[in-house]
Amino acid sequence: MLLKKMTPRLWQSRIIVSWGIVLACHAAIPNRDTYYALRFLLGMMEAGLFPGLAAQLCSWYRSDEMSKPIMWMFGWQNCAGVFGSLIAYGISHMNGLAGLSAWRWVYLLEGLATILLGVVVWFVLPDYPKSPRSTTWLSPREQEYLEARLSENAPRTNEHAFSKEEVITSLKDPRTYGFMFSQLLLNLGGYGLTWWLPTITTNLGFAGLPRNQLLNIPPAAAAVIAIVIGGLIQQRAYLTRPAFLQPFLAVTTVCFILLLTLTNRIGIYMACIFGNLAYSAYFVAFWPCKLL
Repeated sequence: MLLKKMTPRLWQSRIIVSWGIVLACHAAIPNRDTYYALRFLLGMMEAGLFPGLAAQLCSWYRSDEMSKPIMWMFGWQNCAGVFGSLIAYGISHMNGLAGLSAWRWVYLLEGLATILLGVVVWFVLPDYPKSPRSTTWLSPREQEYLEARLSENAPRTNEHAFSKEEVITSLKDPRTYGFMFSQLLLNLGGYGLTWWLPTITTNLGFAGLPRNQLLNIPPAAAAVIAIVIGGLIQQRAYLTRPAFLQPFLAVTTVCFILLLTLTNRIGIYMACIFGNLAYSAYFVAFWPCKLL
C-alpha cells in the first residue's frame, strides 16, 4: 500500500538503501546479540521488496504474460548465488586487510554495493505506464495501450492506493490463505536448504573454507537453468500451471527426504543440487497463479 502511495521508485529505492545500510553495519558486529538484532532489522528492511516488485509488474503485464518476467526475476535472483559465491571466495583473500576479517569485508562491500544499487533504482526505475517518468520513453498512445490491455482487476496508474473494501475482500478469500499456506510450507524447506547450503557443503568435507564457497555454484546454476527452461515451457503453454507445479513439488519432497536419510556425501550434494533446482523452478508458475 505504501508502494502505491509513494510510487515504486521512491519506495523500492528506500527499501534497497536501508537494506544496504543494515547489511554494511554487519561489518561492525561486536557480539552475538548485535548480530541477532541486525538480522531482524535486515529482514524488516527488505521484506517489502519482492511483493512490491510483483505488485508493480501487475501494472505492466497481463496475468497470462507473468511467467516471463517472473522467470527473469527468479533467474537473476539465483544468479546471485553463482556470483555471490565467487565474490565471497575472492573476498576471502582479503582476510586481515585493514584489521578486518574476511566475513566483515563481505558484509561491508556487499552492503555498499546494495546502497549504490538503491541510488541507481531511484534514478532509472519507471513507476507505471502513465506516470510522468514514463513519458520520457513512451508516447501517449503507447501509455494508453499498455493500460488498456491489462486485466480488469490490474492496478492502474491513477487509481487510489487501496480501498477498504478490496482489503476486506482479500481477507475473506480462502485462496489468499491457500497460497499463503503453500508458500509458507515450501519456504520452510527451501530456505532451510538455500540458507544452510554453505554449512552443508562445508560439513561434507569436499573442501574447507574458503574453497567451499565454490561448491555453492552448481546448485545455483542448476536452479537458473531450470527456471529459464520452466519459463519457456510456461510461455508456450505445454502444461497448465497446476500440472507444471506437481513434478517440481515431488522432486523437492524427494530431495528433502534424501537429505534427511542419506549418509553418502556425494548423494547428499546431488540432493542439494536437485532440491534447489526444483524448489526454485516451482515459483515460475506459482507466482503467476497468485497474481491472476
